[in-house]
Amino acid sequence: PNFVYDLSRVERTRTTLSNRPVRTNRNSSGPATRGFTPSSMDLMPIPTFTEKITQKMETPVIYFYSKEEVDVNVKVDFPRGVISQWFPNVSSINPSDEAQNGYGVWDIKVLKEITANLPRTSGNSIWNPSRETKANIVKVENELEKLIFYRGLGDFDTALKILADDDKIIVINNSKEEIKGLILLNHREGVQEFTHVKLLEAFSKVTIKSSQNKFETFSSYMKSAKKKIVEDLIQSGLYEDESVAMVNTWEGGYFQTKGLRLLYVLPREWTDEILPIKMKPEPKELVRTLVGRIEILTNKDDEKILNYVNTKIKNNNLTFFEIDGKEMKGLGHFPEPKLRRALDLDITVDLKEKIRNHLKTMNQGF
Repeated sequence: PNFVYDLSRVERTRTTLSNRPVRTNRNSSGPATRGFTPSSMDLMPIPTFTEKITQKMETPVIYFYSKEEVDVNVKVDFPRGVISQWFPNVSSINPSDEAQNGYGVWDIKVLKEITANLPRTSGNSIWNPSRETKANIVKVENELEKLIFYRGLGDFDTALKILADDDKIIVINNSKEEIKGLILLNHREGVQEFTHVKLLEAFSKVTIKSSQNKFETFSSYMKSAKKKIVEDLIQSGLYEDESVAMVNTWEGGYFQTKGLRLLYVLPREWTDEILPIKMKPEPKELVRTLVGRIEILTNKDDEKILNYVNTKIKNNNLTFFEIDGKEMKGLGHFPEPKLRRALDLDITVDLKEKIRNHLKTMNQGF
């Protein structure tokens, strides 16, 4: 929603102070950046370092439960990234030019109430499911919400690796912690199926050759997959309403968006390493659940990418006005990482240079 604070506004303020030109009319025309249309730029995190981003921290929230009103200082560190969006407003934040050493600090009042007149959203807003819990209301000055929300961009590797072929997926756990709860979602042309893996032990791997659960309709696929993920989240320590809220928030991006992707519940040790958190006063209990998402490209996906770059880009038939929302015509979702992938495929030096120029255009902002 438009009441959420974001780093792109911080960047624009900073560049204005340095007398660099900035875009002030949100309806102005110009090349789209990172796959988003110009009209949406004010609402998206578009800092200047996006060419270094390999990870998106999508929608972490913090719920509070207290029988008494209490003032709480909350600090979330993101050592290998930067916090790009947040609500309510922070006391301090690190709007770094690099994707590292990020943090956000909130000084909040946890109210006893669990309902309040919250900022307005549209009826189908992706924000709405996150409010459907029994958590206390959080207040910062005159801002009220059911949670602390933050989002980020980072650059780091994880210990979970994927080897993808057209007929099998190998999931490798290179860490000393076991991973409880993994689900491979396959929603592509004419296919809607998933495979659930209850446990992947430390320093082990699992091969998924075919999906265990195939569905005739998308609605039955989504309902069954959601139920399985909710069970994993409850097992991790979340309340049921929190788990349902979390999964419902993903409906558009994780279920309706076509693709092959793995979702998995991170070990608590990983969560504490990626996002260290401190609260004053310390809570009696702190439960933390982070879910990882890996978008998977197979050999067939590589063929589509090759065809795209050998026609559109090679023959100079691409303009960035062809980008529609988060999709690029002919390339689908996640156009920028797909173009990065093309640089690793068998193409000419000249074509690689053209791709690099397009990536630079996508990342340079206005």
